[in-house]
Amino acid sequence: MLYNVSLECIGILIIVVVWIFHAIQYKNKTELNRYFRSLVVVTFLSCSLDVATGLSLSFSHFLPVNFNIVLNCLYFSITAIMTHFFTVYIRRAIGTYIHRFIIIFNHVLLVFVILTEILNCFYGFYFYFDENRLYTHGDLYYTFFVVSFYYIIFATVTIILGRKKASRRQVFGAASYVILDGVFYIVQTVVFPNVLLVGLGVAFTILIVFLLLETPDYYKLNETLEELGKAKEEAENANKSKSAFLANMSHEIRTPINGIMGLNEAALRINKDPDIENYLLDMHSAGKTLLNLVNEILDFSKIEAGKMEIIKSDYNLTEVIRSVYNIMAYKAKDKNLDFQVENDSSIPNILYGDESRIKQIMVNLINNAIIYTECGWVVLKISMEHLDPDNINLVISVEDTGIGISEDNQKLLFEAFKRVDTVKNRHIEGTGLGLRITKQLVTLMGGEIFVSSAYGKGSTFTARIPQRIVDDSPMGKFNSKAQVLDHEENAMDFSARDGKILIVDDVDMNIKVMKALLRPVGIQIDSALSGEEALNKLAKTQYDIVFLDHMMPGIDGMEVFDRHKKNNSSPNKNTPIIVLTANAIAGMKEEYLGYGFDDYLSKPVEENKLFLTLKKYLPQEKIDRPLSPDEFMNKRYDDIEEDNSNTYKENQLHNNKKKRVKVSGDEDATKDISLRDKYDFLDVETGLKFCAGKEDFYEKMIQAYIKQDLLDKLKKAYENKSYEEYRLHAHSLKSTSHTIGAMEVFDLATKIDAAVKAKDLAYVDANHEQFEMKYGELIYKLKNI
Repeated sequence: MLYNVSLECIGILIIVVVWIFHAIQYKNKTELNRYFRSLVVVTFLSCSLDVATGLSLSFSHFLPVNFNIVLNCLYFSITAIMTHFFTVYIRRAIGTYIHRFIIIFNHVLLVFVILTEILNCFYGFYFYFDENRLYTHGDLYYTFFVVSFYYIIFATVTIILGRKKASRRQVFGAASYVILDGVFYIVQTVVFPNVLLVGLGVAFTILIVFLLLETPDYYKLNETLEELGKAKEEAENANKSKSAFLANMSHEIRTPINGIMGLNEAALRINKDPDIENYLLDMHSAGKTLLNLVNEILDFSKIEAGKMEIIKSDYNLTEVIRSVYNIMAYKAKDKNLDFQVENDSSIPNILYGDESRIKQIMVNLINNAIIYTECGWVVLKISMEHLDPDNINLVISVEDTGIGISEDNQKLLFEAFKRVDTVKNRHIEGTGLGLRITKQLVTLMGGEIFVSSAYGKGSTFTARIPQRIVDDSPMGKFNSKAQVLDHEENAMDFSARDGKILIVDDVDMNIKVMKALLRPVGIQIDSALSGEEALNKLAKTQYDIVFLDHMMPGIDGMEVFDRHKKNNSSPNKNTPIIVLTANAIAGMKEEYLGYGFDDYLSKPVEENKLFLTLKKYLPQEKIDRPLSPDEFMNKRYDDIEEDNSNTYKENQLHNNKKKRVKVSGDEDATKDISLRDKYDFLDVETGLKFCAGKEDFYEKMIQAYIKQDLLDKLKKAYENKSYEEYRLHAHSLKSTSHTIGAMEVFDLATKIDAAVKAKDLAYVDANHEQFEMKYGELIYKLKNI
């Protein structure tokens, strides 16, 4: 049979032209250019050999049989190499990730084809010439085509996997190679078996790939896109750095503010001078304003960094509205504004969502309305839109009779650090972040927010937020006149001398802190330093409340809880059990409550939360009359139970002696060193917060911290790879370090604890040395003061 090779020759001409243009354009070739050049060269060889084999088969009677066999074997080998090169080029061009094993398999397969082609010269696996010198298929003839199709299929899969990452030009160029090559091959095999078309098809696809992916304009486009990508990355990094800076600065500022407000609160409790009280109240108001500004910046930086979490749980909508009303009513009253709440009485009272963020949205919108309203009223309206039987849109609207917003300025309302009408509103305080944060919180919860306003006539802000119905009992009509307009609830306004509680914690220092905080209440306190001791006491003595630590060596808090609940004869079968834990991360409260605990307190325990928990779970008959201010102050500052060890007494005696230094210019003059100067490497304000604000008790906790010294145990547990024991020590250091304000060690202990829990031992190995060094330095400094 005679073969027509004219079209194949046209294909070869096209390939040569492509090669010449490519060579002219790219003298300094990139890696991808080199791959394409190699593909063009191999394709040229394949097409040339296809023409040569077509001619040799047409005149096989005039040529030696061995020559025809070698020529055909060479053609099949080069064609296999060509298809393999195409897969490599496509993978490199698109940047698709392919497992190393598959790449190795592709190479091995190519070597196998070439070796079998060589052996075919002797054994005729693929083809041979019969006694009539006619070209005849061997047993493995179609194996070669299966391998070639495998490479084409592999290239197709590469395109599909990389389609999201690749540009349209890349996908189109790669796909055209696969499709056209396949079409030309089928046409040649089925329709025109004596016309060589495959080479022409390959030539066209090479030309298309060249025009799409190998021209200078394409590479310039890629360079521009890379530059844009780098610019975007730099902008994002700058934004992250800004957010991180804002977050860090906010935290740094909050610490002294909390300290100032705490001391101010203490001064308010003992002050009896009316004039000084006015100053203190003004200071308290200014402190809260400043703290709100810092909190806004912190929230904004969290949102910008993508770290703002939406933590959902069941909540009581009436309680949320009551809380918001009590917070905002005084602010409205200060400006002589009428503040009212209107609600749809049929709204389900128990919903599922992020209670704190719903409250924050209401407060932000009301606060914004009060700021920009000089006279008239502000109304909070709560309604709903049914989505389905189990879900509603909670609609929160805030209307005011304020200055209103022009249509142009409404577009700027939800931008960060923007304030409209800055000339008229220059006296308004704030960061300009409130509405921006509100919008992002609403968006995070899957809702929407919009504004309706007329300049000079007031505004209405409306947020729609999807919430799930937990209990469809209607909330009823909210009665604002029935609400208690007072300062935040003072949880320390009672005594409980007949109450009895059990505190379980393996760290003695934590128990001492709890005892000190509870001393003003006069409650009877029993303690246990291990899970086993706790179980023994629970089996013998009845308590009103049990405070149970989670992470303890041996029998931990969860096992204590399980074994106690199985003891049906226990006198504490129905006693509330409150879990104490340093695991203060989002979602832990829900996890503990789901396990069966009655409530949750994070360590270090905050004084107000501890007293609120007591009031909530103590039997009402054991809660006595409120303490008078004098009784409270006397009780609060009674001497705390002393540690009888000689070591402690010696350390206490040493530390009670204040260091004195000479004042320049006066030989006899001396000056006391303050607590903050003495422990300038600690966050003393945070420590005092967890030590009832009492300096002598704070120093006692520092001595307890020194006595706890876990450095050797940490080293030994790490060296022995006893990671669970190592984690327990780190976990203990979380709460105790936080209690004394050793924030650097607290932060490291928190991260180590989380890493061991997540089995991220690489992180532990990388950070153990720093953890050990910082903790060792801290202990050394404390011991040498």
